[in-house]
Amino acid sequence: MKNVICIQHYSSPCGTLVLASFADKLCLCDWSNNPLAERNKRRIAEYLQASFKTETSSVLEETKRQLNEYFLCHRTSFDIPLHLIGTDFQQRVWNELLNIPYATTKSYKEIALSISKPKAIRAVAGAIGANGISILIPCHRVVGSDNSLTGYAGGLEAKRMLLGLEMQKNQDRTTRTQNQLITNNTMKSIFLYFLFLPTCLMAQNKEEKMPSHFTKVQKLQDVNITGTRPHYVRLKGYYRSYQTNDSIMKYYNDGIVEYYINLKNGKTDLCSYSNRNLHNSKLIAEDKKRAFMVSDNGTFRPWPEDKTLIEQYRKNYQIKDSIDSQLILLNQQTIGSIHTDSTLNICQVEINQLPTYKSLTHELFGYSKTDTYDHVVEAYRISPEDYHSFKDLLFQKTENSYLFAHKKDKRQQQIHVITELYITEKEYVEKKLSFKPQKQTPKEATATIAEFCTKNNIPSMPTPTLLSLKQLTHYNPANLKDIQE
Repeated sequence: MKNVICIQHYSSPCGTLVLASFADKLCLCDWSNNPLAERNKRRIAEYLQASFKTETSSVLEETKRQLNEYFLCHRTSFDIPLHLIGTDFQQRVWNELLNIPYATTKSYKEIALSISKPKAIRAVAGAIGANGISILIPCHRVVGSDNSLTGYAGGLEAKRMLLGLEMQKNQDRTTRTQNQLITNNTMKSIFLYFLFLPTCLMAQNKEEKMPSHFTKVQKLQDVNITGTRPHYVRLKGYYRSYQTNDSIMKYYNDGIVEYYINLKNGKTDLCSYSNRNLHNSKLIAEDKKRAFMVSDNGTFRPWPEDKTLIEQYRKNYQIKDSIDSQLILLNQQTIGSIHTDSTLNICQVEINQLPTYKSLTHELFGYSKTDTYDHVVEAYRISPEDYHSFKDLLFQKTENSYLFAHKKDKRQQQIHVITELYITEKEYVEKKLSFKPQKQTPKEATATIAEFCTKNNIPSMPTPTLLSLKQLTHYNPANLKDIQE
């Protein structure tokens, strides 16, 4: 077969999606944990007389972008060209699913009536089950006649999260309309969660008019040098890191951190003032019954590397100018972008997958770890010398996704780790402040962190993620003790 189907992985809050495009149209958006995923892929390959190749395309990149907006409550519909592969009846059902409005549901019986097949409820259910383009063709909006959550390719938890996301967005929108408290220039949750901290930049409490693609922000005071030459840049902020296993939250770690970056050698020291550690004890107990005896704990405190992401890629990869940004290229494929807004004095770099499009598998003591997806976003204050060091850092977010398994256990777990860092203070200092870790109970740490987040306007996580936290309990792992050097 000479024809090629481009295939990529997309890591969502509900699990990993397999995306595929053919002839500038999306032909697959399926859950990696779907038991019928391989069957759907074979069906597409046979119909198109094509083979899958791990590479991106303009359609796939646009799909990722629109999915990002959807999961961050900024998009309620999609405009991606679709290539539907199925029988006439299946396509008729799928097209009817496209008519179900955002944040609403229909029963299988209602779908059958809509296509004038009132007695074909079972056949309709079968067609919905064969849908290979999830979310964009919203089969998650189909429920039982009693409004019960029926089967879903991505699992019932994913279906519950998707509906919860849409219902919460719709509720928030209704509330805003009724109270008339929020205008068109109000902060959008997509950039609050996905881009950078609202208090990233401060300019004497003076509000500025922002372009539509940026959220309203305040400016952090510039770092000024006075007197003798300083030895460190001090950065203070808030971080959170959490891990899901097959879309179920397993670990959560957050806290207040302070970095001292040595201006001479680039060495970074870390102080942790308050932190809390949560885990899903039930899920951990279930894993121990299986072969997973090696820790898959992916939560960690973010740690600045020797160079910022933007400097790494400007030095090591091809940069191509675009209309409103710079594209980062690897082997002639676009893997990220650099966007600068002089009005806001902000530069953002985003990498969709590092460092290669090929999945990397590592094996140790019978365990296998297959990297499937990496995503990094960093935002900086624009430097006058066009060099973005960590003293300019405003926000950092990393997403890592991989498959984890043991040779004695055939089922792979989809591990997804997200870490965010919000910088709230920065200054030049001549020496590090003395730091003595303060012992806090889980209740005290939670109260301290909550107060800090409220004071600095740290954006909240999506509602489905917050609900998942309620299933976790406190713990104190040895590898997450307070650090002082």
